[in-house]
Amino acid sequence: MRKRLSLRRLASLRQLAPLPAITVLAVVPALAACGTTSGDHAQPGATVAATAAPDPAGDAPAAVNARNVTQNTPIGTGAASPSGSAKISENTNASAASAAPSASAAPSASTVSVTGAASRAAIGTGAGDCKLLRGPARLGTIGAVVVGPGAGGLVRFATNKDGAPAWEAPAFPDPPRVTPGGSLLPKPTAAAEPSLPGAAASASAAPAPDRTRLPACSVAGGFAFCVDAEGAIHRRPVAGGEDKVVARGRKGTSVAAAVAGGHTFYAFLANQKTTEGVIVRAFAAVDDETPIPLSEEGSGATYVGLVGRGADVLAMYIDARTALTPVHARTLRAGARLERGADAVVFIGAGADSVVRGAVGRAATGPALLFLPGAHDDKDFGVAAIPVDGEPKDDMPARWSHYPAAMNFPALAATTGATPLRLLRTRPESRDSGAPTVLELGHVAADGAFQDRCVVASGSSYSDLTAAVDDKGHLWLAYSTSKGTWIEQREGDSAAPAAPAAAKPAASRAGEAKEKTR
Repeated sequence: MRKRLSLRRLASLRQLAPLPAITVLAVVPALAACGTTSGDHAQPGATVAATAAPDPAGDAPAAVNARNVTQNTPIGTGAASPSGSAKISENTNASAASAAPSASAAPSASTVSVTGAASRAAIGTGAGDCKLLRGPARLGTIGAVVVGPGAGGLVRFATNKDGAPAWEAPAFPDPPRVTPGGSLLPKPTAAAEPSLPGAAASASAAPAPDRTRLPACSVAGGFAFCVDAEGAIHRRPVAGGEDKVVARGRKGTSVAAAVAGGHTFYAFLANQKTTEGVIVRAFAAVDDETPIPLSEEGSGATYVGLVGRGADVLAMYIDARTALTPVHARTLRAGARLERGADAVVFIGAGADSVVRGAVGRAATGPALLFLPGAHDDKDFGVAAIPVDGEPKDDMPARWSHYPAAMNFPALAATTGATPLRLLRTRPESRDSGAPTVLELGHVAADGAFQDRCVVASGSSYSDLTAAVDDKGHLWLAYSTSKGTWIEQREGDSAAPAAPAAAKPAASRAGEAKEKTR
């Protein structure tokens, strides 16, 4: 049993230098109906060979065992997801729901057996979040994406193009064809690999996608916040309009944004010169105000996240160090100026030799949850979930969900605004050395307990994970592999999330502040 030391004292040890902040890409190849897919992304209804050839790009394909192919049936009842942004509307591309096979139809050939225990339990149990409706479709750029609303009822996806969101509405592959008897017809070989919008039918003829190393933009209050290659934070209306540089951060910083009380908050990382040298700190701002420090003096920051909770925003920042990894949290409110609650070291994780990126999420109601991947003790590795309801406090209880083995660069994405809260995460498939990485989807209870639902994909690596729920309750997942960034739509298990209040302009806030001072 480790010594119990003051979290605040541990978190403020000055001799432990914070790690530099870097961007970790996130990706996800698609898997029909919760089975694993190979790195080649076989489509629902496509003919899949019983033994897959090695993937030259490094995404190890999953072996297909025809005897273990399982039918897709419901199981019950979601950035980087948009934090408090305008409602996301359902994509109006041809819906697979009308063309997809019925429950009595033959099983899809792209639903395959997997070796992980959690995967075996999930395959065949169904449902909503594990039922693939459309995709995967490949975007024209490889990189982290944000989900946002588009004109005409479209869901759009944007990568960060040097400080500006590059929006796309991908063309999804056609759904499987069904015979009158209910069996699936094989799709043409050329359609087995998703192609770029407007590309030739043959996947091999599709041009290689561009790649961006910039973190995803964040959408909230009708604005997209994006960082450019020099660290400038750009704010643009999602519907189109003037680009405004609202702050200057560290090169490669991610930007988190959320809405609460009709105001738009954003946070980022920036370098700050001190008497002891340059440190990286977290900063935050509301509406058009000048950003102020979010992290306390003497505390560094390697990751920052925000989640709206109705009347306020909960801010989380991680200060990953070689000896320990403190997780800080505090509330943000919009008064006459940005109001910060007390800084609390809610949890301390193990030390890290690389960047640790967490996640924040919240269901439609209830506590916010902070997620931190890392070592639990000398033997166990996984994700700590820390529920925060009300003001955060030092040393809050955490709920662990363990992996079969430790891994480098674990990736997470949590949903906000819809029940249940979903967590999309990477983990090793087994304890075996060289075991593939799986992309796992699960639900998280209010106390932080994780319940795995299904394995979305299996391969060599995944990054830039995104999960979001649209206004019809459908779940959208985005992820990157060595071959591209992929988008897929799943049926979803929740009721449609409530639309957040529209952000008030800065002028209105100024008027409110004057009223409060009279």
